[in-house]
Amino acid sequence: MACSSSAFIALVAVRILLYVIRQQTIATETILAALCVYLLFGVVWGLAYALVEQLTPDAFRFPETVSASAIQQQLLYFSLVTLTTAGYGDISPQSPFAQALANLEAILGQIYLAVLVARLVGIQVAQGMSAARWEQ
Repeated sequence: MACSSSAFIALVAVRILLYVIRQQTIATETILAALCVYLLFGVVWGLAYALVEQLTPDAFRFPETVSASAIQQQLLYFSLVTLTTAGYGDISPQSPFAQALANLEAILGQIYLAVLVARLVGIQVAQGMSAARWEQ
């Protein structure tokens, strides 16, 4: 289930990302779509972590209070914390593969925000300043 869900959500995220990249003018909707992709990446990674945990039990270390039924929810939480690089440390990857996935997510999360979203906001501001000049 996690594999097919992850693939579907990744496909949706890529389609929205292509929409964002193809926009000629940047509007608020474009920036919101880019942020939606960012959050969808977190969901995809959370499902990937759940798959890793299913295939390799003990790939992650959880707090003692986490029940087996709450693992997937906790891995989504871990994904969003990793994506934003908040890194609370309550859940940690133990297997080399889980560690590699977490590293990749943290790096891509920061690059995505720093490059794509900042670029979109910068273009939108520049377009607004250009439009204001033409109105004067």
